[in-house]
Amino acid sequence: MIGCPPNGRARNVLFLFLTLILTGCFGGGDDNAPNGATSLSGFYNIDGLILPSGSSAVDSDVNDPNASYASNDTPETAQQLYVPVILAGYLNLAGQGAPGRSTEGGDPADYYRIRLKAGDSIQLYIPNPDTTDMDLYLYRADDLTLVDAALGAGQNESLSIIEDGDYLVEVRLVDDPQMTVNASNYNLNIGSAAGGSDTAGVRLRHDFVPGEILVRVTRDQISSVTELQSILGGKNKGAVLAEGSKERVIRLSFSTGDQTRTLLHTLGLRSSSSKSVSSGFVSEPLRRKLDTLRVIKAMKRRMDIEDAAPNFIRRPFLQPSDTHFDKQWHYDLIHLPEAWDTYTGNDEVVVAVVDTGVLLDHPDLSARLTSDGYDFVSSPDMEGEESDPSDRDGIDPNPYDPGDQAEDGSTFHGTHVAGTIGAHTNNGVGVAGVGWNAARIMPVRALGVGGGTSWDIFQAVRYAAGLSNSSGTVPGKPADIINLSFGGGGLSTIEQSLFDTIRQMGIIVVAAAGNKARDDKSYPAAYDNVVSVSALDQAANLAYYSSFGDTVDVAAPGGDNTADLNGDGYPDGVLSTSGDDAAGTISLVYGFKQGTSMAAPHVAGVAALMKAVWPEMSADDFFDLLRSGAITQDLGAPGKDEIYGYGMIDAQKAVDAVLGGIVPTALIADPAMIDLGNSISTAILNIEKTGSVESPLIVDSLIDDADWLSVESETVDDDGLGTYRVSVARTGLADGAFGGLITIVSSINTVYVPVYMQVGSDDQFADAGHHYVLLLDPETHDALEEVQATLIDGIYHFSFSNVAKGQYLLYAGSDMDNDSVLGDVGNAFGAYISIDQPSVITVDKNASGLNFRTEFNINLFDSQLLCSEESTTRRLGGSGNVESD
Repeated sequence: MIGCPPNGRARNVLFLFLTLILTGCFGGGDDNAPNGATSLSGFYNIDGLILPSGSSAVDSDVNDPNASYASNDTPETAQQLYVPVILAGYLNLAGQGAPGRSTEGGDPADYYRIRLKAGDSIQLYIPNPDTTDMDLYLYRADDLTLVDAALGAGQNESLSIIEDGDYLVEVRLVDDPQMTVNASNYNLNIGSAAGGSDTAGVRLRHDFVPGEILVRVTRDQISSVTELQSILGGKNKGAVLAEGSKERVIRLSFSTGDQTRTLLHTLGLRSSSSKSVSSGFVSEPLRRKLDTLRVIKAMKRRMDIEDAAPNFIRRPFLQPSDTHFDKQWHYDLIHLPEAWDTYTGNDEVVVAVVDTGVLLDHPDLSARLTSDGYDFVSSPDMEGEESDPSDRDGIDPNPYDPGDQAEDGSTFHGTHVAGTIGAHTNNGVGVAGVGWNAARIMPVRALGVGGGTSWDIFQAVRYAAGLSNSSGTVPGKPADIINLSFGGGGLSTIEQSLFDTIRQMGIIVVAAAGNKARDDKSYPAAYDNVVSVSALDQAANLAYYSSFGDTVDVAAPGGDNTADLNGDGYPDGVLSTSGDDAAGTISLVYGFKQGTSMAAPHVAGVAALMKAVWPEMSADDFFDLLRSGAITQDLGAPGKDEIYGYGMIDAQKAVDAVLGGIVPTALIADPAMIDLGNSISTAILNIEKTGSVESPLIVDSLIDDADWLSVESETVDDDGLGTYRVSVARTGLADGAFGGLITIVSSINTVYVPVYMQVGSDDQFADAGHHYVLLLDPETHDALEEVQATLIDGIYHFSFSNVAKGQYLLYAGSDMDNDSVLGDVGNAFGAYISIDQPSVITVDKNASGLNFRTEFNINLFDSQLLCSEESTTRRLGGSGNVESD
């Protein structure tokens, strides 16, 4: 490789799911350099902008010597943050990690000062907890009293805020001799109204008995309870057996003084937890609870201990069943919970997911799959590494997704799509599916390494529809709905004829409109008799990547991983089931992805709910309902438009439409909560009537309760229904967090809309870390040129001078750990046009306006996955990267 940064090392790109390479060329340039100078013969100047996520921030003392620096190692030097924020950071012990700014002296802790309110969530993501461990602490800012802490042993630590206040957040690297790499990036996500997520690990504030631990031993490692007693320091010095036996769970106890010190020493830990927290006040009961959590963490890492946990004190309470449902914002957008209140299905509708196959053993999918899926990938080169290496001889009845072998991990695209449609809902694990109990998934594999051929897709669709095909067999029950989250150019009358036939059979076919960010026809979505779906972001605007045009029929949430509009500390991607094989084996995960691929299954899932309510519903019926507006929200120009088609799919309206009953009229407000963060000043509030159109509803009054808050009508009818603009005025207000309330009184019911905002002393601009920009050889992926971007008011500016005529890929990202690799976990990373479409660009003239985005990768942990027999090989990961359609 060539093109070295100032520290003398070439910076490489770690490719993440780069499976779709497009060819394009620069536009908007001329034969003169941007500064007016004439280019050298055969050499040209190019420049552009890089947009980070609007809520991104970076640790102020990372290892990269080219990044700006300000110490945040103590409570006194805590770095100021504002809600919401997605932050990337770096910690290391002295002498550990890649050579850089903090290698010699170490950077074991980072402190952040932030104003939080009740219900806010703090999430810490640790890329590899097997080699580097971190803990999360929360203090009151005024007196440094320890409020809560998370001392888990997994990839995620999380805390929930109980009351409003000013806090210090500490991320600390654990000095544990069992850890082999004491240096790592991390992500810290802090968001308002995050639903109080509390799903990963044990918190200090949880109710448990200090000094008591429940242990399950590894039977082939420990022969008796007496042996365990000896290992833990002896009967009189270490942990004392309270009750239990080797064949079941054992309860151990230890007291203060010598027993605590002996036990901690035996497990390789310091005798006091005081060095793991700041110098603030920690009461003796809290210190005992901290020591208990530290002992549990150390026990979990022993080969002779299968599991260890606190002796929790249980009290009656309610929790959401699906652990990550609070992060599936996309369901609220289409009013899916309201639809579930009416109907959750009957397990008789079959949705075929024609895609890359499915990870059949995923715990959120395995119970929702039909037994008659099929693999139609006929080319050995595209088939990939099957779980059975001898099975490389063409199509077979195993629709398992072995991965598409992208350079740094497979996409497991079909698994993500299947989860959105039909993940096992209300099972206490992971995510919910749109169809709840209505949809069973028929996994049909037609895409492999590099995509799929028309032939394989054609046969797969015929199979799903119960038509004759190359397999010589058909499923026991043909699909009621077929989801096709892929596409490309080229019109085929053969394929059009097939979709004409399938519609006549009454089967609904849903497809992704494409990710080319222009008026573009992608097939199969653009065929007649196929429902074409464009993608929306969380604000119900067209996603920046989504194709549009006159062939679009309907819109649905597709996500935007570069934004965090709801301020929950997570990217606004679509969260669903997924896989991760970057480490060489397949892990079952949940990941945020974006694309029209993610939008289409929302429509397929809603169609499944409708079909469950009304089994006789045909494809003709579905299209009639779509055209009438009965199952959509008409968000664009009246009637059908090129952005939304007939509107955004609305699950509640869809179920109501096929029920044919009378729904009580009520006033609703959308959104139900408004958070304007630290810089946004206005938002749109929609006040609508739901239910039977015959029942009258009039808005009697609309009142705000704060001087800084105002509401003005924009497009409102005589009944007071319509759109209102909510505005806040920060001038003259002290720094801090503010909350107000809008009260809407109608002739039928009253609705309350909370409004939140932050006031900071300075304008807060996005900062995703010091950015390096690389031009790569499209064939070899060698870095040919490198420059460093300049951050101005939240936007990165870059330019290359005297670039040789030729073709290139354009990538950018941060390198906080200074390991000379872009795209590794924890760093910002992006490509022109986007990660899912890294376009080959032709340099044959000067060009400006090469603008693109970077984003942090966010992964989610679900401890429920560890309950399976394969738990020792499964670790929750996932990708925050976009998908191809």
